[in-house]
Amino acid sequence: MTSTDGTKKVKFKKEFIRSSSVDRALLKKEFKRFTSSTIYMLNCDIGIFIMLGLVAATIINKARVDEFILYLSDYGMDMNKYVPLGVLLMAVFICSTNAISAPSVSLEGKNIWIVQSLPLRAYDVLKAKRNLHMIMNIVPAVFSIIVLGIVFKIDVISVVLLILSVVLYITFHALLGLFCNLKRPVLDWMNEQVPVKQSMAVMIALFGGYLIAALFYGLFALIGEYVAVYVYLGLVCVIELAGIALFDRWLRSTGAEIFANL
Repeated sequence: MTSTDGTKKVKFKKEFIRSSSVDRALLKKEFKRFTSSTIYMLNCDIGIFIMLGLVAATIINKARVDEFILYLSDYGMDMNKYVPLGVLLMAVFICSTNAISAPSVSLEGKNIWIVQSLPLRAYDVLKAKRNLHMIMNIVPAVFSIIVLGIVFKIDVISVVLLILSVVLYITFHALLGLFCNLKRPVLDWMNEQVPVKQSMAVMIALFGGYLIAALFYGLFALIGEYVAVYVYLGLVCVIELAGIALFDRWLRSTGAEIFANL
């Protein structure tokens, strides 16, 4: 019992420990959580592959697409307006299927006390979940819009406004998902399929995004004939900014309080 013959001496080796900011550490945590769950990735990020596949199909069938656009032009449709509208609605509709933020709070499950006990603001934790949603959607969406802008020969100003509109929508959708999840959390799940595929928060975020796409089309139907495409896209950006400001203010106050007391 008192013998120490079998003990190996370990030589101290000096190493540097990398430190990072709170936001970066929390975002890294969210990335690890996202990539560690196949159910989470497949069900809440499938829209990325749909969007890239649609872009690839458009490039491959460019001749047929041009014929269809010419066919519509012969019936008096101003394709300088309808093509950017189609790109916007496609991006909004597909990005709505990527409800990454909607189940993110529920996926903390019974271990939610760990992040609640850390010396952090609740808003910082929620902001990391929002940022994950934005990063995973913005990169493929912006790439797709640029490619489609080149394919359809959309003017530079319209492409810039399209990118801004979609980026703002993705930000809004991320906040909408967090709002729904904080209102309807599911923390007592035994299988990840429950918060990811069967929760009310995900359903509201999905169909809420589809409804917004329909409202954007309705707005175009009302004013599209009378205003330039720049004006329409600018108005869409203003509406999205108003929604972002409203949800972000709620998340900083009421939403953070709800999260801290879950």
